[in-house]
Amino acid sequence: MNAANIQEQLRAYGPTEEVLRELQEYLLPPFGTGSQAFNSTLPEDMELVRTWQGYLAEAQVAGTFTTLQRHIVQFRFPIRAGISQTDAYRRATLGGKSPEAFAEASGLPLARPDGLQLFLYSSPAGRLPVLVAPERADFVSLVQALCYRNEPHPIPASMGAVFIKGLNNWDRIRQLSQGLHSFSSVDLAAQREQYQDSLILLSEIPYSNVPARDMGLSEADWLRQSRQIRLAHEGAHYFTWRHFGRMHANMYDELIADYAGIRAVEAHFRADWFLRFIGLENHPALQKEGRLRNYLGQPPLSKAARHCLQRILIDAARQLETFDRQLVFSGETDLALRLWAICQHHLLDISAPDGCQHLLHTYRYPKALPYEN
Repeated sequence: MNAANIQEQLRAYGPTEEVLRELQEYLLPPFGTGSQAFNSTLPEDMELVRTWQGYLAEAQVAGTFTTLQRHIVQFRFPIRAGISQTDAYRRATLGGKSPEAFAEASGLPLARPDGLQLFLYSSPAGRLPVLVAPERADFVSLVQALCYRNEPHPIPASMGAVFIKGLNNWDRIRQLSQGLHSFSSVDLAAQREQYQDSLILLSEIPYSNVPARDMGLSEADWLRQSRQIRLAHEGAHYFTWRHFGRMHANMYDELIADYAGIRAVEAHFRADWFLRFIGLENHPALQKEGRLRNYLGQPPLSKAARHCLQRILIDAARQLETFDRQLVFSGETDLALRLWAICQHHLLDISAPDGCQHLLHTYRYPKALPYEN
């Protein structure tokens, strides 16, 4: 979709010229290029899985948190304002120095370190490790440690999981360096898959902080489904990152990921669930803690632009539901094909009155080529 097509479809939502420019900057191009083909062979696990299999075996003996503190340097430091700028933290996380030498490395305090759970999750892009924190405060600390360099960054109440990519693992770097005659930053840059980790951090709160009563489920059933939705949601982010090399904090990505998440617990994608999860069940009002508020860009969209975006998302969700209800699920490869097909389309293509037909055509007529890592 070119700029002229984007403008034409945006004008159907009646924005002013200023709002139109805002939305043009916010709306992302599709992940696919139109020339990419779908491969029915699911990708092999990335190298990181072998390392984390070792951590899992070690955790069976030493415990999950003790094992991870031994290998993930951020877990050796507390959450404290300004700690990321200290010499000790920088030398440990950026230079690979042992935390043992630094008094600041007093450990990441958790309320229930013995409650952490570690396992491997099979996503449409291969397996990846999952770390679950049953205590909300512990989840927040883990996110702050790995995503915000141990700084006390505020975490929205609606955030219950996060996909972490490109995390330098000094345990793996040291193993890599032992196999090289000479070792430099050039070597590292060329071999990122050999030392950078991807993983999912997961909490045990209701999905998008939506209460069980709003879903018509018992607390236990809704928590169980929330875990399944989150895993599939984050697995979809892993899919876009691994297949297309990109993921964004944007509602385009969230629609794709919630498609996978909702399908993990329901026979078909449900637009009403998606709209509730992002806070639009009473559109045009946006719920105070609606997840959409976390994805309005920086600086955030104006109120007028947000209202247009809300209408686009409502239309896109309904077209996506119509698309999904015309298909019969046939396993992981089929899910990967659906995600791939959605990723070939701009959000405005999906929200268009014939968005369902665009998606069905791409799904039914993929050009098969071998998968390349």
